[in-house]
Amino acid sequence: GVNFGPYRDIDQGVFNCLKNGDRFLIQQIWTAEGGINSGFANNWKKAKAAGITSFDASAWICNNCTGNNPVNICRSIKNALPDGFDGRVWIDFHWFPSYWVGDADTRMGFVQAVAVECRVNGLKIGIYSSSSKWAQVFGSADYDAGLLKHFPLWYAHYDASPSLDDWSSVSFGGFTKPTIKQYIGDMTVCSLVSGLNAS
Repeated sequence: GVNFGPYRDIDQGVFNCLKNGDRFLIQQIWTAEGGINSGFANNWKKAKAAGITSFDASAWICNNCTGNNPVNICRSIKNALPDGFDGRVWIDFHWFPSYWVGDADTRMGFVQAVAVECRVNGLKIGIYSSSSKWAQVFGSADYDAGLLKHFPLWYAHYDASPSLDDWSSVSFGGFTKPTIKQYIGDMTVCSLVSGLNAS
């Protein structure tokens, strides 16, 4: 699978290229500082026209960024999704000192509130993170994810191996069984700067 950032107008030929190999796609629909990706719906339609059947969204959130309150995030995403979208929205968070305020419990409360609000809005939710990102945001890789453990996990470990057998050595948050692994973080695929993933 291939994940990529908030490109707004991807050429149809790129999706035709991505179809070769029957990949699943994940595109960023919400950016921490920029809000909604207005091109997501058209990109989804182009992917469907190319015959790509699995197309999810990701939402990069933070509790100290403008517009990043749970209601605004989730309603904005819901309103930006195209009719017929049946994919998952992966909640993604990274560490930048200016992006996060409060202690670990405050930060976790925010992420959980986004997950719950998006579920209330009828969205299928997943969680994206890594051991190092988790430790940076919450102070320890062992900090418990609480109710987030009920959602599928997409984790990052850039070892260039598509196998999920490494999970026990890079686990975090009390999650027990991941769904997707991002094993390459940054490469060009069909002219898109992307990450590579396995499930």
